[in-house]
Amino acid sequence: MMKILLLILLINTNLISQSDTIRYKHVTEEYENKNNITIIKRTVTGNELHVYYKKITSFGPIYYFRDNSPITEKEFIDSTINNMKVEK
Repeated sequence: MMKILLLILLINTNLISQSDTIRYKHVTEEYENKNNITIIKRTVTGNELHVYYKKITSFGPIYYFRDNSPITEKEFIDSTINNMKVEK
């Protein structure tokens, strides 16, 4: 259920304001819109600290990064969603 909700959030990036932050148990997620690019930044804590980015351009391509190095969409999803548990 959580993965479905998260994917809906990622698809509906037009609903995101200029800057929003969502906190999970091991992941902090920040949204930012600037220069026709929506940036989703996920900081994953645990055994190691890693920063993941998903950059969605208004003209089509989507780019994924881990600690400023390019990664695949699968790596982005596997490394971030698996660590996401809603904080209570």
